Amino acid sequence: MQLGRQLLALGLGLGLPIASGCLLELEHRVACGDGYVDVEAGESCDPGDPSSFASACAQTARPLGHAACDPDSCQIINSADQCSICGDGIIDGDEECDSDNLGGAGCIAGGTIRCIDCKLDRTGCNTCGNTVLDEDEECDYRQPNADEFAAEQTCTNLSSPYIGIPYGSGGTVKCNPDCTWNRNSCSYCGNNIINSEPLFLEIGGKLDREEDCDGTAPLDAATEAAHCQAVCNTDDKVRCTYTCSDSCELEFPDPEELDCCLRSGETCPNGEDGGLPCCWSLDNPGEPLASACELQNGASLCR
Repeated sequence: MQLGRQLLALGLGLGLPIASGCLLELEHRVACGDGYVDVEAGESCDPGDPSSFASACAQTARPLGHAACDPDSCQIINSADQCSICGDGIIDGDEECDSDNLGGAGCIAGGTIRCIDCKLDRTGCNTCGNTVLDEDEECDYRQPNADEFAAEQTCTNLSSPYIGIPYGSGGTVKCNPDCTWNRNSCSYCGNNIINSEPLFLEIGGKLDREEDCDGTAPLDAATEAAHCQAVCNTDDKVRCTYTCSDSCELEFPDPEELDCCLRSGETCPNGEDGGLPCCWSLDNPGEPLASACELQNGASLCR
């Protein structure tokens, strides 16, 4: 193209009188797209000549990028935005990361974070402790909003370590490092099941105490007999009224409310020594006292 411009100048020169004896100098002007970089016109590249700008990013901080040529001004475009590409190790624009450059990002609770297509991939991060309540967590010990923990978690809504033995009372506001609610403040008392031995409140946690009673759960025969003999102050086989406290301990009512009585098979009271009545009499009010006794092998025993 440059040769063409020179021949044109020469032709024009030949058309003039020979006495002039010189070539005309054509005016240099920007002509983007003609495939010729006219430096004297101020062009630094031409869109029709890719080689004129292909390596222009090499001189920048992003040498792996691809420069361009402005189609109107024929000026090289090798700005940071133009030369930026995913994979150059520099985080630009909407990139969250680039190659090994994670921009300081990491897993809050440990694990591995990766950069894929210049976006952070946190699938390898641990969820427990990431400040978010995830699907498989009861709580998150790093949850930033303290108000989330202001309400006490009722233990009866939490699962216990034992199948068929739920918690009966208590509450908790503490989250364990494994993102489960801490159950050390829970209790089995109140579930209407008497613990004959201490039970773990949570695996690896402390033990709940042994219970004397629990709600409406009936006492076993030996426990009831021992308790009634103690409160009725007798060695006879007796029955008595008892209640269970909210702390699963047997309560001692007033003596007149104990309703101590002799069980079936015990020697009937003779009515003179003021001994305990037969339980049959208490269970059948209005019946004659004598009806509570029957002869067995020559002895008068409570029915």
